[in-house]
Amino acid sequence: MTIFYFIWGIWFLFEIFLSQKKRTPKELRTDQDKGSFNVLWLAILFGISLAIILMMNFYVPISKIMVVPYIGLLVIILGLIIRIVSIKTLAENFSTDVNVRKSQKLMTTGIYKKIRHPAYMGTIISFIGLGLSLNNWLALITIVLPVVGAFLYRIKIEENVLIEYFGDEYINYSKKTKKLLPFIF
Repeated sequence: MTIFYFIWGIWFLFEIFLSQKKRTPKELRTDQDKGSFNVLWLAILFGISLAIILMMNFYVPISKIMVVPYIGLLVIILGLIIRIVSIKTLAENFSTDVNVRKSQKLMTTGIYKKIRHPAYMGTIISFIGLGLSLNNWLALITIVLPVVGAFLYRIKIEENVLIEYFGDEYINYSKKTKKLLPFIF
């Protein structure tokens, strides 16, 4: 169990650190985020809390083979790597709230060549991994559904802001790319 706590802990500490260090300073924030930062954290807390409650009362295993939880840990790490690569690619233009800097250029290379929101994709993958690592269908569903819903809400807000800021450049970019899953969605 130690390896599970270690990986879960590293991942959650990374996200908490990121949410504090890469958030736009209060004096520079606009209303562009429309509260989606808070919606994401509420969805995450709700999903994980509900998953824990359901797991304590209803165990519906994904598999009786105990390799599934370890696969879940690998999926968490994969999602974290995708998130880190996308954050590093955006560099100083990355923030944890929806905000476009005046000097910002539209990123269309690297991991952003095929996917418009790879950092969100990485986070969703990690939450799928969390559900798998718990080896419980109810936990997987109650973690993933609220998180995906919150990210889709945020993506809609963010894309409107990007269209407003970049105009036709973003519209053309969105025609050539997918939101979250290469070649699919």
